[in-house]
This record gives sequence, C-alpha cells and structure tokens, in this order.
Amino acid sequence: MSDEKSKIDRSYQDQAVAIALSSKRLTIQMPTATGKTVVGIRIIQEVLRQRPTFRWLIIVPKETVLMRWRRDLPGCGVYYGKEKRLTQVTVSIYNSGVLHPDILGQFDGIIADEVHHVSAPAFQSILRLTSKHEYMVGLTATFERPDQMHHLASFFVPVLFKMTVSHAQQIGAQCPLELYVVRVQLPPPVLAKVQMYDRTVSNGLKREHYMSLWPKKGMWREIRAMNNRKSLLSFADEKIQALVQIAKANPNKRILVFGGSIAAINWLAEILQKQGIAARAYHSKLSIEDEESVSANEFASWGKDYNVLLAVQKLDEGVDVPDAKIAVMLASGKGDLQMIQRTGRIMRPSASNEPAQLYLVIAAETSEESLRYQTIRALELSKDHVHSLTLNDIK
Repeated sequence: MSDEKSKIDRSYQDQAVAIALSSKRLTIQMPTATGKTVVGIRIIQEVLRQRPTFRWLIIVPKETVLMRWRRDLPGCGVYYGKEKRLTQVTVSIYNSGVLHPDILGQFDGIIADEVHHVSAPAFQSILRLTSKHEYMVGLTATFERPDQMHHLASFFVPVLFKMTVSHAQQIGAQCPLELYVVRVQLPPPVLAKVQMYDRTVSNGLKREHYMSLWPKKGMWREIRAMNNRKSLLSFADEKIQALVQIAKANPNKRILVFGGSIAAINWLAEILQKQGIAARAYHSKLSIEDEESVSANEFASWGKDYNVLLAVQKLDEGVDVPDAKIAVMLASGKGDLQMIQRTGRIMRPSASNEPAQLYLVIAAETSEESLRYQTIRALELSKDHVHSLTLNDIK
C-alpha cells in the first residue's frame, strides 16, 4: 500500500461492514475508488469467520468485473458462459443468474456488485429470486437510475450506507476536483442541424413521459434525431481542436478521454497521432483476450509509450485504470450515474493532494449546455471549483 493511501481514514469501510452485518439486506453506496470491493470482501470474510459453511455468490454486470473479483478472491469459483465451476464462494454475472436461476438458490448470501443494474427489466427477476436469502448486499457508486427504476430495488436492498462525493473528498478518500467547462462554437450550418435535432427530441419528450415508451412504437423519430445529433457532436472539428489543445497543454500527463462512439474515438486516436500525440482507444469491440492484453500491457505503458487513453463506455465501471488526474468529456449521455463513475476514475488520492481536472467540452447554444449544471450537481461542486474556458484559454 502506498504511503498516501495508508494515511487515509478508512473507518468508513468499518462502518459499512458493520451496518451490512447487522442489517443483512441493503445497498452500500460509495464513490468510485473508495473501496466498495474491499467492503464486499470483508463482509464475506467476517460471515465466513463466524459461520464457516456459509455460501456466497457474487453477481456482477460483465465479464471484466468478474475477472477483477476472481483476482481479488483467489480460489473462488466462477459461473458464466465460458466456465461453470461452483464453490463456496463463487462469482457470476447477471445474465447467468437470469438464464440459470437455480444457481441462486444454492447460496445463502448474495453480493450484487454495481447493483443499479439489477433494476433493469432484464435483471429484475434476480430481486425476486433473492428475496429470501439471508444476506443480499448491493454495492454501487450510483444507486439512482435515469429511468427511475431504482425505486424497485430500494424495496429489496435499500441504501442504508451512503458516502457522498464531498465527504469522500473531506476525509481524503478522493482528491479535490476542478471542473473546466469549454464551450465551443459550431459553424452555423452544423449548429442549425443540432438545434433542429434538439427541438425534435425536446418536443417528443414533452409529448410523452420520459423513458416510458422507449424504444416502443411512436418514438423512433426522436431516437433517430438523438443518434443524428450524437454523430454531429462526436465528430465536431471544434471539439477535436479542444482535445488536441488540452493534450498539448499537458504533454507528460495521463489523459482519459470519453467520446461519443467507437468510430469517433478510433478517429480521434488517428487525429492525435497525426498531431504527434500518442493515443490508444479502448472499446467494446475488443475481444475479452484483447481487453485483458490492454489491461495488462497497454495500461502499464499508459503515461510512458502514450498519454491519451480514449473510451466510450468501456471504462465507466469494472475496469482497473491506472491513476490519472485529467479527464476530457467530449460526450456524456446517462445522467449523474455516468458522470460520477467516469469522474471517479481521476479522483484517487495522492500524496500531493493534487486536484483532478475534468474538462467538459460542450457545444454552445445546444442542449449540451445543460451538462454544465448536471455535472456541478452530480459532483457536488462549489462555484470556486468551476471554471469557464474558450479554446483560446487552453494553454
């Protein structure tokens, strides 16, 4: 353990474990990188210490998260598409729990990592199937969902322990954060198209309850408008210029970039390379073997062979990313949940207590203007930590 991390007051983890052991059915909500997995493992270990035959199933949203738990729990079993081996402590994925519900009944306690996924219609059966388990412990950084389906999960696993981002910063579990909002001006023809798509989406949402019909018949016009808007904004030259300037202004630092699509981040990587800025893209079209290679090799060379790492949603949760202090948000679309998870990637504490820097690049006079206020609210930022920039201000 590094010196700076050993100095952090981790008593909040003791509190979370104690509440879980007494309440048994709950959600523990803690910001990214504050030790949710550590808390989960400690709960498992404490129950096994008292009751050596107790059987635990950890369910996670995807294979990369399963691999992380497998690494942290040597000797555990795994149950998913590629391997099915049940042991006293087993890690599985949500899809397997739905497709093979009988395995849930073979365990006494459940740890649901990234528990906000359980409220999704595809996984709600897990809530019913685990309603009689003695322990059902959810772990997440962001319990609330933009579709409001978290209210269902709250009946089964209510949030009984919650650490806010501001509290994590106060006790040193996360570093301070500075938000830089970069407003870029699109060319008039592009701006007109984006504003037209904004109106189409806005009018559609006024006409129907948000999310209630998606993606049912009657909303395809709005969905098409959203996709067209996303494409225009993802490939906007002005946003690319902002990213290049940010990268050049921080030549020896790791930079994490979130783009709007796989095509966009691959294109961005090429543009950065042409500008003499070494960059890599990490996305869902990589095979799991390629993912593991990137995690083991590419991440290790991040900050050495290249400084800019680009992703869409692949790094939002469940992937261990080396410490970085700068993130550039070129696109964001899932509300507070996505913003908190992404920003948590750059807020690990350091000995110097150097603040993390989040650059939010938005198109002026479009619906992206609301991202400024959404980000400030989600990350609990005071006005002293929010800065407005133009392209000319990036140096």
